[in-house]
Amino acid sequence: LSDKVHKFLNSTAETASSTSPKLESPKPEEKGFITGKICYPSEFVPEGQIAAKDITNGKVYYKAYEGTDSGKIPEYKIEVPAGKYHLRYEAKLDNNTINGYYSEQVKGNESSHKLLIVQVADSGVATGVDVCDYYYGETEPAF
Repeated sequence: LSDKVHKFLNSTAETASSTSPKLESPKPEEKGFITGKICYPSEFVPEGQIAAKDITNGKVYYKAYEGTDSGKIPEYKIEVPAGKYHLRYEAKLDNNTINGYYSEQVKGNESSHKLLIVQVADSGVATGVDVCDYYYGETEPAF
């Protein structure tokens, strides 16, 4: 091949390699935890699951709970990606689901059932997120 063809091929190869996109490994998802108590308006807590809904993308994360027949208020811990969440406990009882929420009522505002936002930082733990509001009447809070 002529020198011109060699120069052209070499310059094309150098240009292609210098403009090729670089593949990067995806960053691991940043995660943290939410902890609190599971309440229920009875002497026991029925089987169910904790639901943590990411309020920015609508994705819901679940953690099963087997229930308890004692008067002790159980605690939970759920791992979630860093973000902002609403929390509820979905109690299963006699083919029904009864939901308890983390709301202003839990924090002492008896007349408000507005859901509270839980902020979870990377490697952080949001504590005291008690899902105890079952007293919202006919209108269940929007989850």
